[in-house]
Amino acid sequence: MKVAHHGSRDQSAALYAQLRASVGLVSVGADNGYGHPTRSLLDVLASTGTAVVRTDQDGLAVLAPTARAPVVGQTSVEESAPREAHGAALKVWTERVGGTRAGTTRVGSVGGSG
Repeated sequence: MKVAHHGSRDQSAALYAQLRASVGLVSVGADNGYGHPTRSLLDVLASTGTAVVRTDQDGLAVLAPTARAPVVGQTSVEESAPREAHGAALKVWTERVGGTRAGTTRVGSVGGSG
């Protein structure tokens, strides 16, 4: 899920609890003067089990469903069955490793089982 307004304090904890997203993407500039994302938002995301990807720390981020997660537009019978959104597994690529630019990307998986 794309976190609203750069992770400002004006967020709905109830909404994030209901969404239970596996990843929360926070688009925010480095050294911004607004203090975004706020500690309160980061605490809300942590309490819902949402992994945070921040553009100020991770740089460019690409999120994609794994082979086990459905792709928008698939219509086969087995893929059209209702699924719990929190169970979708995502692959996450970022351009920075350990806060520094790297020639390779950091790759991780979140959500789902396995």
